[in-house]
Amino acid sequence: MKQTKTDPNSRRFPMRYAFYDRTNIQKFLEQKSEEGWMLQTFSSTTFIRTEPKKRHFSIVYYSDKSTKDRSPYERRQEFLEYCSHDGWKLVTQNDRMMIFYNEQDSPTPIETDPLMEVKNIHAAAKSAFWGDCASQLFWGIWLLTLFFLRISVSLTDFLSTSFFWTYLPLGCVNCFIAIREITIYYRWYHTAKKAAADGLYLDTPKRSDLSRITTIILWACLIFGCF
Repeated sequence: MKQTKTDPNSRRFPMRYAFYDRTNIQKFLEQKSEEGWMLQTFSSTTFIRTEPKKRHFSIVYYSDKSTKDRSPYERRQEFLEYCSHDGWKLVTQNDRMMIFYNEQDSPTPIETDPLMEVKNIHAAAKSAFWGDCASQLFWGIWLLTLFFLRISVSLTDFLSTSFFWTYLPLGCVNCFIAIREITIYYRWYHTAKKAAADGLYLDTPKRSDLSRITTIILWACLIFGCF
């Protein structure tokens, strides 16, 4: 049987932060850089070994639907050239953010307009974040609907099948996580928008482990409900 060897120069470090939590993501990346790890891909949070060094990180949010005068590729290439002049190098990117690093002691910030930054974050949220929350909320409501439908159709059959009991906790947890994420984001967005109007950058709040705990409960209900 063929065995898969683990690459000693590659490792995954989970980042349990919301996508708009740039404050704690940047701190996390700076910490890993000093430990000798550099982010390779954001989706799988894979890091590769690098020279341990203090590096500054910056997250830039964007939406390809923000302007229509040029193609997304042209806009990104122009932006990358602009950042490279100040020593910012692209680490990785996805459809809603770019992550840069800079090895200068006091680099010039990429984002200089707080109001524009908040606007870009909100544009990225509408194109991706809300889709994730809406999907999770849909599945939660669907599971709760199935739960009550099964009770109304045949309570005896429902009680004799343990798997159907998982519909209630699964639906509740899905709805809870989705509503909680939306509430946290909107509270931050409205506060950040007011602060940005006064020219201030508002750090995103440190996330708790509640979402991770509820996700564990979600999978536990699903696994044990199948037996």
